[in-house]
Amino acid sequence: MQLEDLRQQIDDVDGQFCALYLKRLALCEKVAEIKAQTNAPVYQAAREAQVLERVRVRFPEAYAPAAENLYRVIMRQSRDMQRRRMGGGAPTGHHAPTGHPRPVGAPPPAVAAQGIPGAYSHEAAEKLFQSPRIVSLRTFEAVFRAVEKGLCEYGVVPIENSTYGSVTKVYDLLALHDLVILQGYRLPIRHSLLSKAKSVKAIKRLYSHEQAIGQCAGLIEKLGKEVELIPTENTAVAARMAAEDGEEAAALSSAKCAQLFGLNILRKDVQDMADNETRFLTIGKAGSSLLPDLRAESLPVISTCFRLRNEPGTLSAMLEIPASLGANILKLEHRPFPDNAYGVRFFLDLAAGMESPGIYGMLEEMAAASVEFKILGAYKVFADG
Repeated sequence: MQLEDLRQQIDDVDGQFCALYLKRLALCEKVAEIKAQTNAPVYQAAREAQVLERVRVRFPEAYAPAAENLYRVIMRQSRDMQRRRMGGGAPTGHHAPTGHPRPVGAPPPAVAAQGIPGAYSHEAAEKLFQSPRIVSLRTFEAVFRAVEKGLCEYGVVPIENSTYGSVTKVYDLLALHDLVILQGYRLPIRHSLLSKAKSVKAIKRLYSHEQAIGQCAGLIEKLGKEVELIPTENTAVAARMAAEDGEEAAALSSAKCAQLFGLNILRKDVQDMADNETRFLTIGKAGSSLLPDLRAESLPVISTCFRLRNEPGTLSAMLEIPASLGANILKLEHRPFPDNAYGVRFFLDLAAGMESPGIYGMLEEMAAASVEFKILGAYKVFADG
């Protein structure tokens, strides 16, 4: 038998398959009508498990995994079609955090931020709010507790730097505390080398936060190994400590801190990457006053966290759910799960808003596929334009 003969047979089989697939979709449309009448959920895990089990039995062992993957795609497309037919309802028990508009003329809010005046968290808070009353706290955990206990209405915390990566402690706190993300802001980070000294050659000790040290590796290499690196709580504290230490000390901090602590700016813009920026989040209680859009240019984001069964393929199957809807994945982070040597918790950011078609059904399906699922926030991320 010639190759062309075999290809013709394959084409004939494909034609039969297409006709059967169209018939299956027509039946699924009727299923959608019944589900809409009875208010039944689109995604029904037990039913799909039965279908996959029948597929595994009907195919030889060598072909069963591929057939199972094919049917997962077929059923996912059927779910999407059903949701479009049904209009897409809100997922049971997994509504996105909502709130009410902040009253016009309300007094400046109390905003918790890690660090002291001059820290980048303070600068982000000043960008995000009009004349905020910033409460300076030593740790990120203290920021979360202050908001959770009602001592502050909002908190501002860094989540990721474009050069140095994620702020892992904040990810852990987002999962542990009952707060939601209300807003995001990308703040350009411009580090300066500050000192009481008038020359770089006088520097023997360099203070800064580990993130700033990582973002300025090129400068630190030029300073030489003889300069001692001293990590601090944040860059503003570093500037204060350098001022107290004398002319042999320096700090990597913002130019603003030079004026605050009486330091000379020996070098400006010493970060390795010219487009270095940190993404900050505004956190608050569920139902907190919603913040107004500060800028016309913004990106809608839905942030989630979840745990999965420790089985092969669970993560790839989870990521296929937003992919099937065309929701772009902005960020995937994982953190160890406490008291479980093999467990991890995933954090997933999607470029989507709660008004996007099919989004509620997608979140419902993600929740059903998880051991634990939480919507951390549906919000907008702003940047200076």
